[in-house]
Amino acid sequence: MAFIVFAAVVLPVYGSTITYVYDGPPRPIPADSNLSIGLMDSAVINITDHRIISDINVAIDITHTNVFDLEIMLQGPNGREIYLNAYYDTKSFFNEPNYSNTIFDDEANLAIEQGSAPFADSFRPKSGNFLSAFDGADAYGQWRLRINDLYHEDKGYLENFELIITVPEPATFVLFTLAGCLLRRRS
Repeated sequence: MAFIVFAAVVLPVYGSTITYVYDGPPRPIPADSNLSIGLMDSAVINITDHRIISDINVAIDITHTNVFDLEIMLQGPNGREIYLNAYYDTKSFFNEPNYSNTIFDDEANLAIEQGSAPFADSFRPKSGNFLSAFDGADAYGQWRLRINDLYHEDKGYLENFELIITVPEPATFVLFTLAGCLLRRRS
């Protein structure tokens, strides 16, 4: 008697990307319109799905008269916070506006310090800060984008904020291995 044995190996495939969009109104920077220095009220994206992060990128649109003034931070649901950009060295001062469809991505060719405003491309976050700090974490919960205007005289708005998360998928293909075994029944 002959038997054919089938063995299936399920392999995960990485690369499914999900974009979560901040759906609130534009946020003034700073929050108090009577001031020209201070924090914006956090923009929050609430992710209601349990998904393991294999990569995360952040897209922003900010209209501001001088982005040198801004400290931009992303805080994950677990409280971990990374700086996407901030300038503290006044020797590198510039007076330029806006982040226009700016994407922070650990795999970008340029670091944000190598770019110039208006920022309209993909950049790695500020040196020493890595979005990969969130890799392997559950995306579930509240993600906060916080912006602090550190200097007087300038104002602006956060117009848009998105999280672009790559997650592993269940297998999209199955590798079949056919093993033929001939078993004999002994009499």
